[in-house]
Amino acid sequence: MEIEKSCCITGRRKIPLACQEHVLHLLKKKVQEALCDGFRCFLSGFADGADLYFAKLVAEKKEEYPDIQLVAAIPYRQSLNKLQQDPEILKILNEDWCHIEVCNESYHRGVFAKRNRYLVEHARRVIAVYDDIPSRGTYSTIQTAEKLNRDIHYIPFSAETDSTPQ
Repeated sequence: MEIEKSCCITGRRKIPLACQEHVLHLLKKKVQEALCDGFRCFLSGFADGADLYFAKLVAEKKEEYPDIQLVAAIPYRQSLNKLQQDPEILKILNEDWCHIEVCNESYHRGVFAKRNRYLVEHARRVIAVYDDIPSRGTYSTIQTAEKLNRDIHYIPFSAETDSTPQ
């Protein structure tokens, strides 16, 4: 995987219902921009929310861009087993152009931080679906991306727009 042509996602698991259409529209736009800028490897942590939206959007682009790859950076083995229970996700994971990287064999307190660091270390561009709440994993991932001088593209939304999560 060539880091210069790799793009990853970081973002919230719960995107308020009132923001979902807006976030999806902008995420679709950011994926298309990355493709137009020559990015061909896309990394996702396959968590609910932004990660899965991103992975599905990339999968939709495969026919138009046959040379793209998707890396599923899974935090620990049991979470992969859970993902494989969803037929739509399983279909993506089983594609020959999707590489699965299990970051840890078992759960421990730092598995998500380790997975997020893996994403940022293996991508030049980071798309961040972010609600300006500094105490969450997305914020830490953005800080890591800034320290590593990554190209960060923000998709902002307000967590207070609607209390109904996806």
